[in-house]
Amino acid sequence: CFFSAFITYLSACSSDLHDFPPDGRSPQTINEGQGTFLACQPPPHYPALSYRWFLNEFPNFIRKDDGRWFVSQVTGNLYLAKADPNDTANYFCFTTINMEVSTKSTFSKANHCITRLSVLAYSCSDNRVLLFTDSPVQRPLVSCAYNSEGRDTYQGPQPEWLQVMTDSEVEISSDLQWSCVAAGKPRPSVRWLRNGQPLIHLRIINLALEDSGMYQCVAENKHGTIYSTAELRVQVQAPDFRLNPVRKLIPAARGGQVMIDCRPRAAPKPSLFWSRGTELLTNSSRYSPITPDGILWIYNISRADEGKYTCFAENYLGKANSTGHLSVRGTQPNNSAISNKQPHATCQ
Repeated sequence: CFFSAFITYLSACSSDLHDFPPDGRSPQTINEGQGTFLACQPPPHYPALSYRWFLNEFPNFIRKDDGRWFVSQVTGNLYLAKADPNDTANYFCFTTINMEVSTKSTFSKANHCITRLSVLAYSCSDNRVLLFTDSPVQRPLVSCAYNSEGRDTYQGPQPEWLQVMTDSEVEISSDLQWSCVAAGKPRPSVRWLRNGQPLIHLRIINLALEDSGMYQCVAENKHGTIYSTAELRVQVQAPDFRLNPVRKLIPAARGGQVMIDCRPRAAPKPSLFWSRGTELLTNSSRYSPITPDGILWIYNISRADEGKYTCFAENYLGKANSTGHLSVRGTQPNNSAISNKQPHATCQ
């Protein structure tokens, strides 16, 4: 029975990627100038996938340098900050898995996306008039022209970023410092999107799980629009030492000092404390205050300090511990005992 269960475990852990379901996907309509997202909904797989999207036909992949688009490498979803009439197309989620000696890829059924023209999105400034022209793509071509009293003027460059946000992974209930700063003339307005939808305000205090998502900062003036995109992952986890256990063997010299780290993965941040054997350690002249970072310092080490040291971590989701063995050898060199006299020799 044990052998059978072991084989089942190995099979479950081997690299594999199934095909997308054969069912068609419902068309999606977007209003011009608004944001949205297309769900990838990847098939069962192991291990993690990489995601790309192409439109209409392979391999017409969405360009990474187009700031309006963002592909999450966690969910595979495709996010769009500001829809354009030319975005009407069939979109396919393309997934790839890296196996031991090769790769395997598969793609979804088409996500048909239709951009709906918003007449309110078009206006002309100053004394220009709005012109409509027939177009074979089932929408009027729109342009602005000066009337007989107008004259052409210089069009300046689009805004540019001075500071942008970056992908962040933070623990639940923590705060996040994100800011976007853009320069331009006239001064650009800045607005925020989350998962393609407008944000009334950017929440960066006491983060919750539902704050996870794709965020975009949009800066625009009459000369153009630029985008900055970042993904926020809010983590919640019971303490876990599997990636960062306490060192199993901790060497130290008599009379010296040693530092022992305790760095479990946990969110929110756990309470930490140490024990030596069955004795709970408290602050003393030989043990440093145990900081929130979990670092334990031991000073003036002697043979009596040898033994097992265990770090305990606990938050409201659970608890865990990890143990290392302190081994004391030799003595710490005593520089004060070295003579300052120069060597002297005589010949007879």
